[in-house]
Amino acid sequence: MSRSTACYYKKATATTFTSESNTITTAIVIMHSSPCLTKCPSVLLHSFCVGAALCDTAAGFQHTVPTWKCPTLIPFDFTATTICQTWMFVQCAESNYNSWEIIEITAVNSGVMGTLSSSLGSIITLETLVLSNNSIFGSVPTALSALPFLLDLQLDQNSLTGTLPTSLGYLQPLMTIDVTQNKLHGLLPPDLLAGGSLVNIRLSSNKFSGRCPNYFWGLTKLQTLQISSTNLIIGSISTSIGLMNALTALAFTQQSLTGSFPSSLGLLHNLQSLQLGYNSIRGSIPNSFSQLTSLHTFNISSNRIAGTYPAFFGNLPSLKVLILKGNLFTGSIPSNYSKIYSVIL
Repeated sequence: MSRSTACYYKKATATTFTSESNTITTAIVIMHSSPCLTKCPSVLLHSFCVGAALCDTAAGFQHTVPTWKCPTLIPFDFTATTICQTWMFVQCAESNYNSWEIIEITAVNSGVMGTLSSSLGSIITLETLVLSNNSIFGSVPTALSALPFLLDLQLDQNSLTGTLPTSLGYLQPLMTIDVTQNKLHGLLPPDLLAGGSLVNIRLSSNKFSGRCPNYFWGLTKLQTLQISSTNLIIGSISTSIGLMNALTALAFTQQSLTGSFPSSLGLLHNLQSLQLGYNSIRGSIPNSFSQLTSLHTFNISSNRIAGTYPAFFGNLPSLKVLILKGNLFTGSIPSNYSKIYSVIL
């Protein structure tokens, strides 16, 4: 399947208004300089709310409609061609058969309000779905598991409720899942990593419960693992974490972690950010941490770490932020800490 350059709409102004029976819709005029202008009409019709003024279906005049009246995010009666030609947040490509394929839907901080329709599962060519920082509510559709080419799923900073569909784990190509800062609850799917391709997992600031599955430890492909401010029971950090040599960011803030730091954490030479504040970790900081040469941020505030302040932090070439406050350290502060941009003790 070959793909040509797509029309990518970037700027829009609501200047024309229309309506259809029983549906509130908005016509949008797109301002762009796309090379494929002739294939993409300039007056576009879609049926979801972007905070624009809407047309009253009965009276036929322009006025502002409360956002709760906005319909489902993607209409049930769409086709790839109509969506490619009518929605400003869609990136499409042309297939060998002169038809349009939807490959990306990205609307970040765009005032989108509504629910995620199960019709999304019918866009089988979709590779990227990014709807961060909007006002999307309702549940995560199980139908998303029917997207065989989905690589990137980012639904963070919305008001999603319900549980995370177990079947998402069986999406073979899925590399990123981000549902940070929603209202999701329940157990994490036991088969979340069944597909084997996930490299970025961000689940923080939700209401997940139960024990955190052991399958996270030892995942050699994982680059980002962020599970902070949830009700998950993680226990202690497994010594198998030393096998996660691709890891660049690890965050388990406010997760009631216990036990001590495994020395194998020092084997994570690509680690750039370690956020483990507000837990119950005991013991001292292993000397192996002196090998974390890529580390930029180290935050273990409000734990029960004891011992002297490690002098090797001042020699880590990439370290810019060091937060050790709220622990049980003793002794003098090493003079080489002055090399670090931000130190909070």
